[in-house]
Amino acid sequence: MPTLTINGRSVTVGDEFTKLSPEQQDATVDEIARSIGSQQTSAQTAAAGDGADALGSAAHTGNAVMRSLATGIPVIGGAMNAADAGLDAAASYALNPLFPKDQQLQGSLGDRYHQALAAQKGMDRQFHDSHPVADTAAHIAGGVLGGLAGARFLAPTMSVLGVSTAPGLGGVALRSGVAATGGAGIGAADAAVRGDDIGRSAIVGALLGGAGSVVGDAAGAVLRPVLAGPVQRARDIIRRLSDADALTEGNAGAELQRLGPSAMMGDLGPNMQQALRATASAPGAAQRRIAEALISRADSAGERVTNAVDGALGPRTNVLEAADDIAAARARQAAPLYEAAYRAEVPVTPELQAVLSRPAVERATNTAQRLAADSGEVFDIERPSVMGLDYTKRALDDAISSALRSGSNNEARILIENRNAIVGHLDAHVPEYAAARRVFSDHSRVADALAGGQELFRNTQSPDAVARVLSGMSDAERSAFQEGARQQVAQVMGTARNDANAARAMMDRGYNREKLDLLIGPESSAKIGDAIDAERTFAATNQAARGGSMTDRNLLAQQIIPGAESPPVLRSLLNFRLGDALAGSVDRIARPAIRARDARTRDALADALLSRDTSTLAPAETFNHALSNPVAAALIGANQNGPR
Repeated sequence: MPTLTINGRSVTVGDEFTKLSPEQQDATVDEIARSIGSQQTSAQTAAAGDGADALGSAAHTGNAVMRSLATGIPVIGGAMNAADAGLDAAASYALNPLFPKDQQLQGSLGDRYHQALAAQKGMDRQFHDSHPVADTAAHIAGGVLGGLAGARFLAPTMSVLGVSTAPGLGGVALRSGVAATGGAGIGAADAAVRGDDIGRSAIVGALLGGAGSVVGDAAGAVLRPVLAGPVQRARDIIRRLSDADALTEGNAGAELQRLGPSAMMGDLGPNMQQALRATASAPGAAQRRIAEALISRADSAGERVTNAVDGALGPRTNVLEAADDIAAARARQAAPLYEAAYRAEVPVTPELQAVLSRPAVERATNTAQRLAADSGEVFDIERPSVMGLDYTKRALDDAISSALRSGSNNEARILIENRNAIVGHLDAHVPEYAAARRVFSDHSRVADALAGGQELFRNTQSPDAVARVLSGMSDAERSAFQEGARQQVAQVMGTARNDANAARAMMDRGYNREKLDLLIGPESSAKIGDAIDAERTFAATNQAARGGSMTDRNLLAQQIIPGAESPPVLRSLLNFRLGDALAGSVDRIARPAIRARDARTRDALADALLSRDTSTLAPAETFNHALSNPVAAALIGANQNGPR
């Protein structure tokens, strides 16, 4: 570029100066001389003692700095001189009369444009020569600010291309490639506007854009814990702990569904449970909320298990009343069948006559006639009928029960043989009676079935043996057996509030889960099993969060979740631990802000751990890559820092 000596100073002008006519060159030199004449050094100003000139020089320098800042903006800043020269050339037709002859732009519009452009570049060069540091710094600052503003336009492109949040090294490479392409384009466009080497600027822009994107990714990962808000920090902590429990959005949601509506994120694994403990380790709102939530949930354990059993087996009933209710229901169902049987004829065979003539049976027949009369029924004792034989059978049942209670086992055995003979004769010759008897079972047999059901999960019977027992029962007995088993399940489940493992142990013992499947069906059985698993998990969460000793998982959580510990300064100094002492001093100064930040983080952790929101386990959000575009754009813009 040509260098001129004007008023004793060397001034470098653009190559356009050599293309001007002699008259235009003279006008340009006059314009530069006028500009130089208005710039006095601080030493000159002090020697003259002219305060007004000093103020004017400072204002001129400030304007020059702002101009340098603006012209540093990529592409747009490069076009500013051309735009200003164009405006000056157009305005000169009207404004020339206001200036002396030697300061006017002359010639055609094009001539005037080249004169004005050369003058502006000369002034820019003169400011750079006089203040190289200020000019370069302002120019770089303008490039950086312009680049950061341009990054806002690059972000949507990244998002559309799907690379703004791409994970791993592949995502870093994709973002770097897009930034390099953008840097090359911006460098080439800026060079074209400024009249510089387009190829060189494109290569430099591509290198700075690609490298800046990688640096931005790395800086984002490093600065994320510092710059992220409390909610984001909480999400990062939960992701780190959930990785140790192999949790994903999918399996976490499925487990919450299985454990029921009272389950929370803090239940989903030992490390998540310890996260609750670590979050509640420091006094504050988070500690109170976690304690209140866990205590409240533990207090409602009994209601939850009762609802689970009721949902699978129906509402709970009184054990003693259950047998009476079942027998009464079956009696109502059997009544029409008995009425039909009583109207039927029964053959009197020699075998039947032999049984009826036995002393114990004769006594039972007399008792039966009295029982029938008390019930408003009448039968002829001399003429055996279905009604008379049925009442005799009932009297024998009472005698059998009495003999068994008194320990007269032989008498009871003989009475049972006589009763079975009568019942067998009726079943064989009166089908209506057999049908009625299958529907109705007396109170004692129903009670026996109820007691048998209560022992179902205590004995070692196999599922096949239980199936055979059930197949030999009447409908009434089967209902009683099921109710007894239901009461046993409810009794054990009722202890889940204080000992969830007891309920789980019952279901895991022997064939008990298979027995429950057989008794009430796999679907209903699974509901009870899930309820037991849920209470066991809830108890473990409560224990992990509010009691017990420190474990490795708890130590991990304590390392990740911010607390309130800091190195003691004086003790560190006395132990010659200067690093700890310095850290402690910094902590004392920043402690209020740090404690407030940590408290907000613990509050956000409490929100997340006490919720059912599995989105906290989603991949890291865009913050990791938020610095990628700005750093790349800032480096691209900063490249436009050379003298003009």
